[in-house]
Amino acid sequence: MKTGRLSGKSTMQPSEQKALDELVRAGSLLSRGSSLKSLTSILVEQAIDITESDLACLYLYSTPEKSHSDLDLRHQRGAFSVPDRLPAGSELIEFIRECDETVVVHDTQDTVFGEALLHPAMQSGIVLPISMQRFKLGLLFLCSKQRNFFGRSRFRFLDSLANLAGGMLYSARVHGDVQSNLRRVKALERSRESIVSSLSGPLITTDRRERITYFNERAGDRLGLADDHLGKKLGGVLAKLVDDELMELIEQAADREQSLAGVHGAYKVLGRPLNFTLNVTPLREKKGQISGWAYFFFEKAGGSSVEAQL
Repeated sequence: MKTGRLSGKSTMQPSEQKALDELVRAGSLLSRGSSLKSLTSILVEQAIDITESDLACLYLYSTPEKSHSDLDLRHQRGAFSVPDRLPAGSELIEFIRECDETVVVHDTQDTVFGEALLHPAMQSGIVLPISMQRFKLGLLFLCSKQRNFFGRSRFRFLDSLANLAGGMLYSARVHGDVQSNLRRVKALERSRESIVSSLSGPLITTDRRERITYFNERAGDRLGLADDHLGKKLGGVLAKLVDDELMELIEQAADREQSLAGVHGAYKVLGRPLNFTLNVTPLREKKGQISGWAYFFFEKAGGSSVEAQL
């Protein structure tokens, strides 16, 4: 077993110039990959075709951000049974993750990193780290039924290909994460819009200074709000509709920056009192700071009273 750079006679059939041409061609094909899935496929297919190995597998860390992570099989070429997952505690995986060096096993007599062969039919193998600076992405395994198969020429080609693929796979993963986050944000926005539109009672939001920033159609009908109320103090609007005790509770909640739940009150609609339960919830920014308030009025039948929990 050896790690790092190899010396010795090449066993690769093509000349050094042809090997360089193959690397350029493989790099060109990798650059056309538009996703992590397509890049993993191209990497494995090019590696096994050009080196004429019998087995090639790409395993990627399930959680690359963690110092210890299992690896999942993402693409395989070769009709041999291999593990779907490699455990993080493996001596081979821990060694490569720590030193970020290639491991070459020349024959089955190597008992230290014999797991690099993946299958009993294999006589020699090479395991290359796929990484981008300090970000560990995965491991590329290639194996052969011949002993001493991975000499200088194959090593150089695979080492260069792995380095080239590391940057591309990293970019693809980052792009995929960004797209996933965008889809998640859009889904949350749609969910929020659905929730807001489904509310049957009035809804009003304000900024931190309690100026009205939004109200739904129900709030416009029940409370007589119009576009010219946007930017005005909510207290000035509600003071004409609800009693002083309720207004005092609402103002206390804002001053203490706390939620207000279960306030029972009433306002007049078409000349008659309509009972409601009011919840007041702070709107928080990403860092937890309060950016405003949301007022939910849940209309109901029955008498009027004022009860609240701060």
